[in-house]
Amino acid sequence: LGGWIAASFAVNYPERVDKVVLIDPAGLKITLSGPPPVNFAPGTTDEMHLLLKTVIAAPFAHTPEFAAQALAAFASSGEAATLGQLFQGFAAKDSPDRFLDDVLAELRAPTLVVWGEQDGLFPVALADVVVNAIPGGAPKVILPTASHFHQIDDPASLAGAIATCIG
Repeated sequence: LGGWIAASFAVNYPERVDKVVLIDPAGLKITLSGPPPVNFAPGTTDEMHLLLKTVIAAPFAHTPEFAAQALAAFASSGEAATLGQLFQGFAAKDSPDRFLDDVLAELRAPTLVVWGEQDGLFPVALADVVVNAIPGGAPKVILPTASHFHQIDDPASLAGAIATCIG
């Protein structure tokens, strides 16, 4: 949700933002129009394993042992209740939140769009939707070794892309 929040902040407080980096951002109408592709509040190791395979490309996250550890941490965090409230908010007809598509149309700060080619949550083709929604477009970097969480999959390439494009 960070990209959606960053774009919204940049539109609402343009005097406080010099540049924006959007990394596989959530919030597009098309991504919120149906059921999520995975259970974001997994209750079993198998569900956690599927979630991890969807959002992380790094092989270490694809073992049953890691899924069990991640599920235990998730269960003890209380995050499931927060996620439930969050998704109810997205579905609410009277929500003050605007879809990312609408926010991007007002974005004026120089923006970089970064996408993981292996993102199982938001397909890489959505990068063009985001770029085209920004007035004047934006540079786009596709990271072939990353899924949704670039900072886990390939932090060096993510940092390099940001430094090169908006330094």
